[in-house]
Amino acid sequence: MAVQTPRNFASSAWVTAPQPEDLVCSQENAVADVAQEATSAALPPLPALPSTWKQEYEVHPDLPVIGAGSYGTVFQVRQKHTLQPFACKVIQRHFLDIRGMQSQIQAEIQLSQRASSSQYVVRFLGAAEEAGCIFMLQELCFFGTLEHELLAQKSGRIPNDRAICCARDLFRGLRDLHNLGIMHRDIKLENLLLTTGGRLKLTDFGWAATVEEKPEGIAGTFATMSPEVLSEGLQTTAVDLWSAGAVIFHIVVGHPLLRTNVGPGMTKLSQCFPHGATRARQERLLKEIYKNFSPFPASAPASATGLCWDLLGQLLQVDAARRPTSIEACRHQWIQLPEAQSAKHMMSFCDSSDRSCTNASETATPASSTRSSSLAPWSEASFA
Repeated sequence: MAVQTPRNFASSAWVTAPQPEDLVCSQENAVADVAQEATSAALPPLPALPSTWKQEYEVHPDLPVIGAGSYGTVFQVRQKHTLQPFACKVIQRHFLDIRGMQSQIQAEIQLSQRASSSQYVVRFLGAAEEAGCIFMLQELCFFGTLEHELLAQKSGRIPNDRAICCARDLFRGLRDLHNLGIMHRDIKLENLLLTTGGRLKLTDFGWAATVEEKPEGIAGTFATMSPEVLSEGLQTTAVDLWSAGAVIFHIVVGHPLLRTNVGPGMTKLSQCFPHGATRARQERLLKEIYKNFSPFPASAPASATGLCWDLLGQLLQVDAARRPTSIEACRHQWIQLPEAQSAKHMMSFCDSSDRSCTNASETATPASSTRSSSLAPWSEASFA
């Protein structure tokens, strides 16, 4: 089965540049990258908004560009009447065309729209295409990613009570996605955004698929891929539970679950045989999984409580059928910390952030907000 083309352009307010060592690659991608480099200098600067949205929205004057990568740019825009800020992700159509990704961006937008019904998912407000660019308007999250929070910890780990809060929101988001028949397939620190009160939201549906599709190809990011994805077997919603386990392991233990080097130059094949390089990475990661986590270690490190380790042992089962569902994970004892104590720790995190909760709550998109009247629901007809 052919290796799919990844879409590693972070959603909403925070963007990280694509990391080749983390992503799946193919020979077709390598050729497309050369074409992209050859033509990128000739491309004009990206517009922040399509003309059809400019009557209601404007670029934020203080911080117009939130982030950028080789795939596009994320702008901070705001509604003119209310001054409410949003994130507008802009991707060049040219980039998609040379990689044969036209249908993939349509699927990403459609699934983002469906997933927006969950309060644990970054809200998707609309999409448009104009002047060779695709525009996606989304909720703006103020406090960065879970990766940013982890990097800010002097200990290199997130405290247990705070980790419970993050895990609870993650599992509730996965529960909502799975109830909609959606598999995210790229749960990782960078795709978990933080908003008012330290709440966590899922973003970036570039690798998402429906349960009905019964996908089998490799997808996502190597560090958090489940064994069945690495072996290109049949995928179910259980792939997201493994990835969630990898995320929780990382923030609690203080290092990634898988530490095999799969970075640039590791296989010596990337330039001459990209597909072979991908296969070599898959095999090395599977070898580590079967060596270190089959069975899952019985003894927990000092930084992980017994209940946390018990949940990780269930999530990180090599056999996908033995993992809990997202609903079962929500009910685990480690997740069932009293809400009052959880709220206290989330407010403590928020108070230590660069922005205050008060300012953020005045401008953040509320869960009950509706799509702007000027943004029609997206359909395939929207893209000529």
